[in-house]
Amino acid sequence: MADFTNLQAALWYAKRGWAVFPAHTIKDGACTCGNPACGSPGKHPIGQVVPNGVKQASRFEGSVRAWWNKYPSANIGIACGKASLGLVVLDIDAGHGGDESLAELEADHGKLPDTPTVITGGGGRHFYFHSDAEVANSAGKLGEGIDLRGEGGYVIAPRSAHISGRTYEWEASSRPETVQLAELPSWMCGAPKRGQGNGTTLDRVDPTAVFAGIPAGKRHAELYRYVCHLRSQAVVAQPEAITLACAAFAACQPAYTDEEPEAMVADVWQRYPAGPNSGQGEPTGPLAEAMDEEPTAPIITCEDRSVCVEWVSRGIRATAKTLKEHSDGRIGGHLTIETTLPGMARALRSAQFTFTALRSRTELANDLKKKLPELNWDGMIEDLCEEVTRFIQQGEETEEIDTLVEAPPAEYAIWPLVLYKHPTILFGDPEATKSYISALLIYLIGLPPQRILEMEVRKTLRNPIYLDWEGERDALASRLYALRVGMELPPAHIAYRKGKRSLMDDVDAIKAEIRERESEFVIIDSLGPACGLGNLNDSQPPMEFFTALRSLGVSSLILAHNAKNAPSSGRTVYGNMFFGALARSIWEARRDDSDDADSVEVGLFHKKMNYGRRERPIGLRFHFGEGATLVTPHSVKELAAATGMMPLTDRILRALKESGKMSVAELAEQMGAGQETVRVTLYKLRDRHPALVERFDKGRWAAVTQEESKEAVGWARF
Repeated sequence: MADFTNLQAALWYAKRGWAVFPAHTIKDGACTCGNPACGSPGKHPIGQVVPNGVKQASRFEGSVRAWWNKYPSANIGIACGKASLGLVVLDIDAGHGGDESLAELEADHGKLPDTPTVITGGGGRHFYFHSDAEVANSAGKLGEGIDLRGEGGYVIAPRSAHISGRTYEWEASSRPETVQLAELPSWMCGAPKRGQGNGTTLDRVDPTAVFAGIPAGKRHAELYRYVCHLRSQAVVAQPEAITLACAAFAACQPAYTDEEPEAMVADVWQRYPAGPNSGQGEPTGPLAEAMDEEPTAPIITCEDRSVCVEWVSRGIRATAKTLKEHSDGRIGGHLTIETTLPGMARALRSAQFTFTALRSRTELANDLKKKLPELNWDGMIEDLCEEVTRFIQQGEETEEIDTLVEAPPAEYAIWPLVLYKHPTILFGDPEATKSYISALLIYLIGLPPQRILEMEVRKTLRNPIYLDWEGERDALASRLYALRVGMELPPAHIAYRKGKRSLMDDVDAIKAEIRERESEFVIIDSLGPACGLGNLNDSQPPMEFFTALRSLGVSSLILAHNAKNAPSSGRTVYGNMFFGALARSIWEARRDDSDDADSVEVGLFHKKMNYGRRERPIGLRFHFGEGATLVTPHSVKELAAATGMMPLTDRILRALKESGKMSVAELAEQMGAGQETVRVTLYKLRDRHPALVERFDKGRWAAVTQEESKEAVGWARF
């Protein structure tokens, strides 16, 4: 884990089932909260993103990524208790006699079992245990310098920075991947959870004790109970309660800064009615334990086409994926509602859902009321649908463009074929060897920067994924093997995914695969099937395809077919014009029509480039042997002339050199172009390059010299 970023470490913990949240870190010897008198530097939650502290800890990947993308160096907090599947941590504070107290406990109860162990930045230790029973979060009850982090508690995890300048680290011989989480010894479970001692949800609150200063380890729970006590006094107004809460927060030892007093008061005032029973109801059923914890504002995470709303205190998470707004204004997608409450099936509902339909909302709420009648499902579903609608309709944020700063030019991963982090289309006839070319590029993309086959590898891209809607895995594997043998290339690790749904419908799963593999390059084979069952001549398929493709955030090569019935010199990508318009670079592959079965000559011609001039064509010859394929450079002049790909200027020069004097009409007929186009081209050529052509009487033209000039605008770039 030493090489992990904080984000990767947090995701690693979340995948183990431990709920995490971002905490302030240490910078220049002080806590990043900015309070010079901070009582817990580098150990308290970042209120801007988790205002309710540990209660907002999550195992949901979207939340974790959103938090650490915003604060990459944030320390990592891990919630204990049921939020992390029964995690309990024994915290030994060596600076306050913890080692001595632990030695006494082990003398009485025996050595602690082997379990994952952390060396804290302060020189103490955290022993990670598991317990199916609900264990109270307690401080000092087991001995001087020993705390037990259970329900309501949390610990700071490895990779986090400590005020001492050191970091939290896993003990080398007791890492989670090598040592199984031990069960919590029974002799540690003596402290009752609040509310369990007298059978009520909240114990009696003593305001005098609150303002005398609540010690660390009890502050959150005691403060929440105090705010509920204020709500139970019907004569206390909310502004007065905020004033009292601020004073109580400040009186804690040290002052409690993990969340805002205003947020806690607003939460209690929203959840409970005024009166003597405020905050002390006793729900029944699966919610009984969850409602023992204070309610919190939901965590809302919006990413690409997904919205997740997580009511942590209620044990409910709603995830809306593959969201799509239809032309009639409907917003649809796949909705999953899950619960973490004990005794309940995890999935409460999973189905397609229309978020803008009132009837759908009502039916869903009524269905969920049958499973968990204690919750306000009408309000929760309404909040979810409003959040989804807001997210879909808000569009992108407006950005400022600084015209005093030069924007960086577009970059190539493989010059000139593959743009870096922009879509490139390679189209051609079915037999134009597009799949072989893409297989070759898979190898080249993983090589260190070098020049090869008239191309340049400029950026090495990791872990390519081949997304195949058209071919078969074995066919790709055969091409890759033959190329590796024939070209003597190093082995490459390529992921292969068979396409069954359109890219738009499958984009969330593909994106998860890209993140899991840390992939930087995808090949899509081919464009038409990847768009699904829609009419490719409509505008919607290209819009949806490129929206999904951009959301992947990686470099991409898309294989495509020719447009039907297009003239040889003006072939385009099959389908709506937006396919060509939305691609940033387009290449056409053409092969010769010879009958040689052992080799194929292919020309790649640049048809479009959004970020500069079109590049010269590339010629490749594929030599097919027994189990081996060799690729070598090849001149494209003859192939270009034969297939009509040579620029008109150079085709005219070629014809004049071969045939002598020719009229505009004769040239137009031979070129397959209009007479006016040929006439304008000739005059431009004479004005710019008078040494190449000359006009004679009766409108006839001839080449001045038979020697090909490097000045020719078109062919000079071939």
